[in-house]
Amino acid sequence: MFSNNTGGNISVDRSFNTGSFNTTSVSTVETDHGAVQGALQNNATNTATLFALADKLFSGSRDIVTQNQNLAKDLSSNANKAYEGATAQANGNKTMMLIGVAVVGIVAVMAWKYK
Repeated sequence: MFSNNTGGNISVDRSFNTGSFNTTSVSTVETDHGAVQGALQNNATNTATLFALADKLFSGSRDIVTQNQNLAKDLSSNANKAYEGATAQANGNKTMMLIGVAVVGIVAVMAWKYK
């Protein structure tokens, strides 16, 4: 807030803190103006850097989630194939066992019949 045109009280408010100083020198005001401009430019640069870093971080996280999703799909597919293979093998073994029992039964009946 400027109180006089000839240089009087200047109040600076930053982050809920207020500081006041008196000056009658135009060069002091210009120097302070340059310092404030530099600080604002530095803040803008830091904010842009922060956004770029956040973008890289989130895009990296998205890639990791995609990789994990693909890995889960592959694991699920492999588990299904293994289950199907085990089921087919169990069914095949069951058939072979039934054939074996039938052959043993036929042999036993024939042996008993011709005894």
